[in-house]
Amino acid sequence: GITCGARIPIGGLSEEGFKDYVLKLADDFSLDLGERSAEIAEEVRVVTKRHPLLTRLIIANWDLLGFDGIESLENVVTNVRNENEVNELFSRLCEEILTDEEYRVLQYLSIYRRPFSVYQRARLSYWW
Repeated sequence: GITCGARIPIGGLSEEGFKDYVLKLADDFSLDLGERSAEIAEEVRVVTKRHPLLTRLIIANWDLLGFDGIESLENVVTNVRNENEVNELFSRLCEEILTDEEYRVLQYLSIYRRPFSVYQRARLSYWW
């Protein structure tokens, strides 16, 4: 069984379902990917290795990130089950998405809970 506080490694989404997931997220965030939807889905797949939360973060902030914002991140994650690589990508995405001031505030707030989850930082970005 799974104990309280246990970590469950996450794998990437299936190849077949990934583009549908990207399109669903784009719809959820009222993002019109237009004719480039297949190209965008492929670029996001390359960067995230089909990690669902990373994919959500990128699509939710596509207007801010775009191709230019994620092209330097292609080789950060080589294995979606490598927690250090995934956390590194979360950190880099948060730095891209948040202003310096927002990022500093979140670092300050995180002093009471270490380590402060990068996912929590990313979720907070939707509020600003």
